[in-house]
Amino acid sequence: MTENFFFKLLVGITTLLLIIGAIIIKIQNNYELLSSIIIAAIINLASILFVFFMTRKALKTSSQNFGNFVLGGMVARIFFLSGSLLIAILIFKINAFSLAISTIFFYLAYLILELFYIGFYNHRK
Repeated sequence: MTENFFFKLLVGITTLLLIIGAIIIKIQNNYELLSSIIIAAIINLASILFVFFMTRKALKTSSQNFGNFVLGGMVARIFFLSGSLLIAILIFKINAFSLAISTIFFYLAYLILELFYIGFYNHRK
């Protein structure tokens, strides 16, 4: 999987999830959900881009350093997501439940994309 294709898939997945979110908002007639969906998208986009660059760097190192990069990246990602969600809930007063659900959907979709990227990168070697 080339980097260009990865970013095209990232844009496609994000667009699809935002469209699904818009449909849910329209069906429920609850426009307060919009901020949760957009903030979840932004937080998870920042997270997947961080992971993309860390993975690219990790795949070019030795296997021992690969493990260190992956574990360090996972810890950094968890702290980033936790801190971002807390800031969104406590400071911006975003609905916690809708933000959590939106974050889970974006996270799972991007996690699948990340696994495909790593798998195709290793298969290419």
